Amino acid sequence: MKYIVDRIENDIAVLESFSDKKIINVPLENIKINISEGDVLIFDGKNYTLNIGEKEDRLKIIMEKMKRLKK
Repeated sequence: MKYIVDRIENDIAVLESFSDKKIINVPLENIKINISEGDVLIFDGKNYTLNIGEKEDRLKIIMEKMKRLKK
């Protein structure tokens, strides 16, 4: 399952599912890696891992959209 880190509140990561856009709250102690808002996480049923390449791709798309809006 693939998630994006929407925000971090106290010791909870608020994650949004890519597939159905549902929001879940996960204690940071269950993620066991350093994360920040906008990170893309893959959950294999046991562990979360970062997908750095996908985060970079998403940021490029957002920046392109912002440039178009400024025109």
